Amino acid sequence: MKRKLFTLAVICAALFTGCEDTSYLDSENVDQNIIFQSYSVTYDAQDQLLSCWAEFHQDNMSGSRIRLTGNSSVTCAKEAMTLSDPVGYMLAKNSANDPGKVSFVYVNNNGDKYVNTLKIKSVDTKADAITLSLDADNTIAFKGKKAGDDERFFLIIKQEGREDVEIEAMESNGNNLRFDAEDLSVLSKGTYSGQLSRRGEGADVKAADRGGFWNVEYLSVLKEVTIK
Repeated sequence: MKRKLFTLAVICAALFTGCEDTSYLDSENVDQNIIFQSYSVTYDAQDQLLSCWAEFHQDNMSGSRIRLTGNSSVTCAKEAMTLSDPVGYMLAKNSANDPGKVSFVYVNNNGDKYVNTLKIKSVDTKADAITLSLDADNTIAFKGKKAGDDERFFLIIKQEGREDVEIEAMESNGNNLRFDAEDLSVLSKGTYSGQLSRRGEGADVKAADRGGFWNVEYLSVLKEVTIK
């Protein structure tokens, strides 16, 4: 399936919406059954950094944002999360090893506990370097679990003094990723550094009446990328 080319210009946490509005409702003043949960996890193998986000809304992702007050709380990887505008609750920690999975534990003001465990699937190239051609579609073999139907893969190209460019694989099959030469045409021939990104998302969240949403991302170590 043909996919689009994106630039990493705005990261408000890709999961969350309404980031400009930093006002909150206090959770103790909200019906606990209509609180919508949002969770996001990124593991960057290059920086060995695990980053977690959680946000709570009234009714749905575009509803009023909720601050956990009273007896409500949220933890990630067994550590308390800190409210930090504009992206909600955050936790960042060093992790030399791929965490594999991360659990969020949310306790609402009624004392109900919801545990949501997100699996982070690693990705890395089989070769030490990546060589791509502007004249033809390119296939990259990767290490890691085979691609699932609900996953998306990107190649993020670093350009000194300019915004990163990310190119989505037009096709993922088993352990192979295919990148469209047309999408690569925005880049000049030369040598860059880059990372592979593996992303997943879903709505299968353990929650009260309104449910929730989650997404995960794994970023590989930096690779030398040559474009011919």
